[in-house]
Amino acid sequence: MYMKTIKLLLVCFLAGSIGIPSLSAQTKPASTAGEWTFKPGIGIGLKASTNGIGGDVIYNFHKRMDVRLGFETMGFGTNVPFAEQGINYSADVKVKTGSISLLYDFYVLNHLFLAAGAGYNLFQVNANGHATSSLAFGDITIPTESIGTFDFVVSPSMKISPYLGIGFGRTLGLKKNLGFAFELGGFYQGLTFYQH
Repeated sequence: MYMKTIKLLLVCFLAGSIGIPSLSAQTKPASTAGEWTFKPGIGIGLKASTNGIGGDVIYNFHKRMDVRLGFETMGFGTNVPFAEQGINYSADVKVKTGSISLLYDFYVLNHLFLAAGAGYNLFQVNANGHATSSLAFGDITIPTESIGTFDFVVSPSMKISPYLGIGFGRTLGLKKNLGFAFELGGFYQGLTFYQH
């Protein structure tokens, strides 16, 4: 289970973002000399990252600028056995990541861009569990059912999280309808821990 999760995260990290053919052409020939002039375009993109798998709707309104409205999510669960002060525990852990984001891209060069924006953060970790062994306390043995259970949640302290990133490639093609991009960035979210 752990290896499958690690492989999935690695593939998501490496995949970056893939632009699907735009709904209207971004560029058009300006002359027979092969020069190109800008034409606004709208497209859709598929993306995969450590934050999840999803897509973007992209509006390229300037030759160096576009905006992206995106959604991505991923979830998985596992069982984690651990020991604490001589007691064995079993915890069921469920992790959900993802966001609904609005991002602005500025192309410093044709294939180098800076991204900024914000996202509604969907990150949350739930864990609940119980003791799987008794506790020996001197001549007294406390059975597992008397030790109790636990239930806690980790979630972002900022549901609306700012984002900064840098990317290589094009979220929409410059001269073609298909573009590829790799982006490195992150949301600032903080964390809140509370126990039931």
